[in-house]
Amino acid sequence: MEEETERAEIVEAEALDEARQYAVAFVWALVGFGLGMGAVRVVTALLKPQHAVVQLLLGLLPFQLTAPLAAAVSLRNMALRKGWRQTVEWDVPRLVDLAAFRTHAVLFVLCIFCSLLLNFLSKMVCDKFGIPFPEQSLVQMAHGNSNVLFWIIAFFSVMILAPCVEEFLYRQIMFKALEGALRRRWLAVSLTALCFALAHGVLPMAPALFILGLLFQEAKRRGGLRQSIVLHSCYNGLMLALVLLFD
Repeated sequence: MEEETERAEIVEAEALDEARQYAVAFVWALVGFGLGMGAVRVVTALLKPQHAVVQLLLGLLPFQLTAPLAAAVSLRNMALRKGWRQTVEWDVPRLVDLAAFRTHAVLFVLCIFCSLLLNFLSKMVCDKFGIPFPEQSLVQMAHGNSNVLFWIIAFFSVMILAPCVEEFLYRQIMFKALEGALRRRWLAVSLTALCFALAHGVLPMAPALFILGLLFQEAKRRGGLRQSIVLHSCYNGLMLALVLLFD
């Protein structure tokens, strides 16, 4: 009995220490984001770039480069001990391939349906009260001065960089830190999804983004970080295609 109690205490202490390390990693991600934003402001003030490609690359720097790098560096000790695959919970070997595919397909359909429906309803509300519904930032940057290179970088960012970075920072680091601090998974999932929605800075789209955050977290729970990244990437790719085709 004493051995079981001692073992349980060790497991709990390890879980608390792991949550603390994820919390520190999240703080470092914020520091990296701040440094990236500072670098962008300096470059913008000195060079005043007008070309869409340069503006896009500068926009990618804070969140898709400096923030995840800072977080990853802070997790290096855990990764040396456990390996990177376990540190980021890359896969969950519970599902066979067919079950994983079915789960992914169902979540993908839910993502598309909920996103289109909630954004449509948000747009109706905005139109009714005279609130401008924001245009996609990529489309704003592309107006009048985009080229093939711009869209190559945009697709790489939307389908590879953004899913990898956002899933790593939100679904893994932020969620694990909140779960360890709050001890309630549902609350950690909800707060992570809320932060994910608000961080995009587009309030009319926040309801759809919140639901997407919940669905991406469910994909992570069922299949690991790899599954949530794939789901996020598929969703982003389809949404970008719809934006380009139908504006």
